[in-house]
Amino acid sequence: MEMKIIYNRAWSFHRTTGLAVDDLISQATLIYLEAERKYKDKIHTIKFTTFVYTYITNTLNDYCQKQMKSKFLQLENDDQFVSNRTFDNVLSIDLNLSQFPGRAKEVIMTVFEHAESFDFIHPHKNRGILLRILQKEKNWSVLEIRKWFRVIRDIIDHTAENELFF
Repeated sequence: MEMKIIYNRAWSFHRTTGLAVDDLISQATLIYLEAERKYKDKIHTIKFTTFVYTYITNTLNDYCQKQMKSKFLQLENDDQFVSNRTFDNVLSIDLNLSQFPGRAKEVIMTVFEHAESFDFIHPHKNRGILLRILQKEKNWSVLEIRKWFRVIRDIIDHTAENELFF
């Protein structure tokens, strides 16, 4: 069994989705066994490891999308998901904007002002959505926007949580 491929794909999806790595490893193992059966049933012109890698990636992607969608719907149904939070409410209760310099604050404010524009089921799309909003509304260049994304990420990575949130 190609455990390295299984762990690699599971860990990659864990990092991007936040789903439990144990569940993803279990799912990837089952997908591997399914891929092995499918590969043996047909004549292929590609290597087995290439087939398995692609099959696990595609099937785990579908699995993660279903899990994220069900997690989102569960939160929405339990009234734990708050979709109408205003920027003022978040600022006064949660976020300490004094940790962020100049335009980083504007980026964060834009996120809160346009919360309804973001995709909670497919969060990987949100950076592109935010980039287009900032280009359109603030006339910032892509390079400038990416610079402020990096500044925000660095602050979040290097600042204690109790300093970022009240």
